[in-house]
Amino acid sequence: MAILLRQCDNNTLIVGRQRIVVPNAYVVDVFPAIHQQLLASNPPVAPALANEVRRHAAEQGYIFAGPVAVDLHPALSDMTVGFRIHSRISPAGGCPSA
Repeated sequence: MAILLRQCDNNTLIVGRQRIVVPNAYVVDVFPAIHQQLLASNPPVAPALANEVRRHAAEQGYIFAGPVAVDLHPALSDMTVGFRIHSRISPAGGCPSA
């Protein structure tokens, strides 16, 4: 989870005094076997991760351009690390998946 929060911190966009926008759309690529385990977990992992991003942002004074979404995707076979995170700022009404 720390890497997800670091992704948030490392991709800030200062748009004005006391207005720091951070990514609100996150895609976490994980190995297919892990992906299946995460999808089957109870409670669901993706909403819990999104809640942690929202909590962290509130503590830091960050704002979002739209709703926060964390999507878990099975990684392609060429991935050599356990997971990879992509993030972007997605305006309200935009598609959260990258």
